[in-house]
Amino acid sequence: LPPVCRNTLRANMENVTKAVEKKIGDEMPDKFGLLLDWWSHGTEHYLGVFACYETPRVRSTLCFL
Repeated sequence: LPPVCRNTLRANMENVTKAVEKKIGDEMPDKFGLLLDWWSHGTEHYLGVFACYETPRVRSTLCFL
């Protein structure tokens, strides 16, 4: 990949984030479940939050970090 200016990278990352938030917001129903998963590696700690819900076609899991 060619080099990218940090401002361009940041703007692109923000645009992707906004697009994903919109897609999730449009798709997610009023009722949904949350799953939490956490783990550690040395002194670093991580938390994963998953929203689960059913649609008429298939069960979906979306990941939020």
